[in-house]
Amino acid sequence: MPKRANFVFFDGARTFGLVNGVVNVEVVGNVLRGSGKNRLDVEVVEVAQLRCSVPAAKSLIQALQMAIGEAEGAASEPPRPNVN
Repeated sequence: MPKRANFVFFDGARTFGLVNGVVNVEVVGNVLRGSGKNRLDVEVVEVAQLRCSVPAAKSLIQALQMAIGEAEGAASEPPRPNVN
């Protein structure tokens, strides 16, 4: 079976920077943990470290902006009738 890319699910970007021309972004996720009766704690954990060139970062930004634009456009469209 061919190797597949990992899926990365995250809730935010905690830190970022530039080191020797390499863009660095740490993405984090929220892990919910029960801690007693009717209590839920949120633990923030690092899920990935993104490292890329500036052109690659710009490409990622563009792709994310386009995906967000599609999501916002879809949210504003009226529901389509289901015709079978």
